[in-house]
Amino acid sequence: MTDYTKNYNWTAKDSLAPGSAGKIIKGSEFDEEFSEIASSIATKADKASPTFTGTVSLPSSWNIAGTAVTSTAAELNTLDGITATVTELNYTDGVTSNIQTQLDAKQPSNADLTAITGLAKTDGNFIVGNGSTWVAESGSTARTSLGLGTIATLAAPSGTVVGTTDTQTLTNKTLTSPTVTGGTLSGTTGVWLNNGAANTASKISKLTQAQYNAIGTKDSNTLYIIVG
Repeated sequence: MTDYTKNYNWTAKDSLAPGSAGKIIKGSEFDEEFSEIASSIATKADKASPTFTGTVSLPSSWNIAGTAVTSTAAELNTLDGITATVTELNYTDGVTSNIQTQLDAKQPSNADLTAITGLAKTDGNFIVGNGSTWVAESGSTARTSLGLGTIATLAAPSGTVVGTTDTQTLTNKTLTSPTVTGGTLSGTTGVWLNNGAANTASKISKLTQAQYNAIGTKDSNTLYIIVG
């Protein structure tokens, strides 16, 4: 790209004396001058829809349609390597922090999570593993899967619950067909036991030998236990 430079000083001819040979304008001079103009124009780009070849150098400050371009050459070269479409780039709209960092903070997807999220949210359902995946079960099905017996459906008794080898004080209790094995009786002098027969009762009475001897007629329905 070259700039136009005049070959002749045409104004200087005006100051020459009349009749001077240098004052004459020759056709060859015009032809040479216009050739120089044509050559310079041929190496310039048109303002309307120009076509550039080779390396184009831009000024440090330039604009497109009135908007100043502030990107550096390095930043523009970075854009040159992007292969994403406009739609794909717009997927990042609204992102406020590093996308990979956000992804790293998430629980990886796996078959177990997929199975659990697909279960029905029915009231009373339990999530149970069946050996290969997770299923939702309720009622007796869930109890069977969890290995629970029928006691799981019984209401808890009132009062203090003790173990089979612990001691418990019974007050105002009715024992049906009881079996008393070993141990000692303490507290009141007698305990009434319902033996299961209609309108009959057996009595266990705890007393000393002297108290037993003092009884004139022994009750045939009473079991006397001598203590002391």
